Amino acid sequence: MMGDCGEVLASPREGGCAEKRLRRRKRRCAAERLVPAAGGELPWVAMSFGSAEDRLNPVAPEGADESTLGGYMAVYGRSAAFEGTDGEPYTVGIEAEQAAEGAHPWVGYLVFLRWSATGSAIMGHVETEDLAGGATEAHVRAALEGLTLHEVRALLDETIRRKQLDEDA
Repeated sequence: MMGDCGEVLASPREGGCAEKRLRRRKRRCAAERLVPAAGGELPWVAMSFGSAEDRLNPVAPEGADESTLGGYMAVYGRSAAFEGTDGEPYTVGIEAEQAAEGAHPWVGYLVFLRWSATGSAIMGHVETEDLAGGATEAHVRAALEGLTLHEVRALLDETIRRKQLDEDA
Protein backbone atom coordinates (compact mmCIF):
# COMPACT_ATOMS: atom_id res chain seq x y z
CA MET A 1 0.00 0.00 0.00
CA MET A 2 1.21 3.52 -0.76
CA GLY A 3 1.53 6.17 1.91
CA ASP A 4 0.94 9.87 1.39
CA CYS A 5 1.97 10.53 -2.21
CA GLY A 6 4.49 7.82 -2.77
CA GLU A 7 6.02 5.68 -0.02
CA VAL A 8 5.17 1.95 0.09
CA LEU A 9 3.57 0.82 3.37
CA ALA A 10 2.09 -2.65 2.80
CA SER A 11 0.12 -4.62 0.27
CA PRO A 12 -3.64 -3.95 0.57
CA ARG A 13 -5.99 -6.89 1.07
CA GLU A 14 -8.36 -7.23 -1.92
CA GLY A 15 -11.56 -5.30 -1.18
CA GLY A 16 -10.49 -4.35 2.35
CA CYS A 17 -10.37 -1.02 4.13
CA ALA A 18 -6.68 -0.59 3.30
CA GLU A 19 -7.45 -0.85 -0.41
CA LYS A 20 -10.16 1.84 -0.10
CA ARG A 21 -7.76 4.13 1.77
CA LEU A 22 -5.17 3.54 -0.95
CA ARG A 23 -7.64 4.60 -3.66
CA ARG A 24 -8.51 7.77 -1.68
CA ARG A 25 -4.83 8.62 -1.21
CA LYS A 26 -4.13 8.13 -4.91
CA ARG A 27 -7.00 10.46 -5.80
CA ARG A 28 -5.81 13.07 -3.29
CA CYS A 29 -2.24 12.86 -4.57
CA ALA A 30 -3.47 13.24 -8.15
CA ALA A 31 -5.47 16.30 -7.12
CA GLU A 32 -2.36 17.84 -5.56
CA ARG A 33 -0.65 17.65 -8.96
CA LEU A 34 -3.37 19.65 -10.73
CA VAL A 35 -2.20 22.89 -12.29
CA PRO A 36 -4.15 25.96 -11.17
CA ALA A 37 -6.10 27.93 -13.78
CA ALA A 38 -5.24 31.48 -14.75
CA GLY A 39 -5.27 33.62 -11.63
CA GLY A 40 -3.65 30.88 -9.55
CA GLU A 41 -6.81 29.35 -8.06
CA LEU A 42 -8.33 25.93 -8.55
CA PRO A 43 -12.01 26.16 -9.48
CA TRP A 44 -13.28 24.49 -6.30
CA VAL A 45 -11.16 26.34 -3.77
CA ALA A 46 -14.03 28.60 -2.64
CA MET A 47 -16.18 25.62 -1.61
CA SER A 48 -15.03 23.27 1.14
CA PHE A 49 -16.67 20.15 2.53
CA GLY A 50 -16.49 18.30 5.82
CA SER A 51 -15.68 15.04 4.02
CA ALA A 52 -16.04 13.33 0.66
CA GLU A 53 -19.33 11.85 1.88
CA ASP A 54 -20.64 15.35 2.65
CA ARG A 55 -20.51 16.84 -0.86
CA LEU A 56 -24.10 18.07 -0.65
CA ASN A 57 -23.43 20.11 2.50
CA PRO A 58 -20.47 22.43 1.99
CA VAL A 59 -18.78 24.08 4.93
CA ALA A 60 -19.94 27.69 4.78
CA PRO A 61 -17.27 30.37 5.06
CA GLU A 62 -17.22 32.42 8.24
CA GLY A 63 -19.84 35.16 8.16
CA ALA A 64 -21.76 33.84 5.12
CA ASP A 65 -25.25 35.37 5.04
CA GLU A 66 -27.72 32.96 3.49
CA SER A 67 -30.19 35.80 2.87
CA THR A 68 -27.94 37.11 0.05
CA LEU A 69 -27.40 35.48 -3.32
CA GLY A 70 -23.70 34.84 -2.77
CA GLY A 71 -24.22 33.74 0.82
CA TYR A 72 -26.93 31.28 -0.19
CA MET A 73 -24.61 29.73 -2.78
CA ALA A 74 -21.79 29.50 -0.23
CA VAL A 75 -23.96 27.98 2.51
CA TYR A 76 -25.91 25.48 0.38
CA GLY A 77 -23.52 24.86 -2.52
CA ARG A 78 -26.19 25.40 -5.18
CA SER A 79 -28.06 28.13 -6.98
CA ALA A 80 -31.07 29.71 -5.34
CA ALA A 81 -34.40 28.57 -6.80
CA PHE A 82 -37.63 30.52 -7.13
CA GLU A 83 -41.12 30.11 -8.51
CA GLY A 84 -41.75 32.85 -11.06
CA THR A 85 -44.93 34.85 -11.48
CA ASP A 86 -45.68 32.53 -14.41
CA GLY A 87 -45.76 29.55 -12.02
CA GLU A 88 -42.58 28.03 -13.48
CA PRO A 89 -39.48 26.98 -11.47
CA TYR A 90 -36.30 29.01 -11.98
CA THR A 91 -32.72 28.93 -10.71
CA VAL A 92 -30.45 31.96 -10.83
CA GLY A 93 -26.89 32.40 -12.00
CA ILE A 94 -24.52 35.35 -11.97
CA GLU A 95 -22.95 36.35 -15.27
CA ALA A 96 -20.19 38.91 -15.84
CA GLU A 97 -18.64 39.99 -19.10
CA GLN A 98 -16.42 42.66 -20.50
CA ALA A 99 -18.43 45.65 -21.63
CA ALA A 100 -18.28 46.63 -25.27
CA GLU A 101 -18.54 50.30 -24.31
CA GLY A 102 -19.47 52.46 -21.36
CA ALA A 103 -18.01 53.77 -18.15
CA HIS A 104 -17.18 50.33 -16.69
CA PRO A 105 -14.96 47.70 -18.29
CA TRP A 106 -17.04 44.90 -16.71
CA VAL A 107 -20.82 44.50 -16.36
CA GLY A 108 -22.89 41.87 -14.61
CA TYR A 109 -26.43 40.57 -14.82
CA LEU A 110 -28.52 37.63 -13.63
CA VAL A 111 -29.65 34.71 -15.77
CA PHE A 112 -32.71 32.78 -14.61
CA LEU A 113 -32.96 29.25 -16.02
CA ARG A 114 -36.55 28.01 -16.39
CA TRP A 115 -36.83 24.32 -15.56
CA SER A 116 -39.42 21.73 -16.50
CA ALA A 117 -41.96 20.95 -13.79
CA THR A 118 -39.99 17.80 -12.92
CA GLY A 119 -36.68 19.69 -12.80
CA SER A 120 -35.12 17.29 -15.30
CA ALA A 121 -34.57 19.72 -18.19
CA ILE A 122 -33.98 23.40 -18.87
CA MET A 123 -36.89 24.78 -20.86
CA GLY A 124 -35.67 28.35 -21.40
CA HIS A 125 -34.22 31.37 -19.66
CA VAL A 126 -34.66 35.07 -18.98
CA GLU A 127 -31.94 37.64 -18.33
CA THR A 128 -31.96 40.90 -16.43
CA GLU A 129 -30.53 44.09 -17.82
CA ASP A 130 -27.00 44.96 -16.68
CA LEU A 131 -27.25 45.34 -12.90
CA ALA A 132 -23.67 46.13 -11.91
CA GLY A 133 -20.59 47.68 -13.45
CA GLY A 134 -17.04 47.72 -12.20
CA ALA A 135 -13.34 47.72 -12.88
CA THR A 136 -12.97 43.94 -12.60
CA GLU A 137 -15.06 40.82 -12.93
CA ALA A 138 -14.58 40.17 -9.20
CA HIS A 139 -16.05 43.58 -8.29
CA VAL A 140 -19.09 42.98 -10.46
CA ARG A 141 -19.69 39.47 -9.11
CA ALA A 142 -19.32 40.71 -5.53
CA ALA A 143 -21.95 43.38 -6.14
CA LEU A 144 -24.41 40.82 -7.49
CA GLU A 145 -23.61 38.30 -4.75
CA GLY A 146 -24.62 41.00 -2.24
CA LEU A 147 -28.19 41.17 -3.54
CA THR A 148 -30.74 39.84 -1.07
CA LEU A 149 -32.86 36.90 -2.14
CA HIS A 150 -35.91 39.19 -1.92
CA GLU A 151 -34.26 41.57 -4.40
CA VAL A 152 -33.38 38.65 -6.69
CA ARG A 153 -36.98 37.40 -6.57
CA ALA A 154 -38.25 40.90 -7.46
CA LEU A 155 -35.79 41.02 -10.38
CA LEU A 156 -37.06 37.64 -11.61
CA ASP A 157 -40.67 38.82 -11.48
CA GLU A 158 -39.79 42.06 -13.27
CA THR A 159 -37.83 40.20 -15.94
CA ILE A 160 -40.71 37.76 -16.55
CA ARG A 161 -43.16 40.67 -16.89
CA ARG A 162 -40.82 42.45 -19.30
CA LYS A 163 -40.49 39.29 -21.43
CA GLN A 164 -44.28 38.80 -21.49
CA LEU A 165 -44.76 42.44 -22.59
CA ASP A 166 -42.18 41.99 -25.36
CA GLU A 167 -43.94 38.82 -26.58
CA ASP A 168 -47.36 40.55 -26.54
CA ALA A 169 -46.08 43.56 -28.52
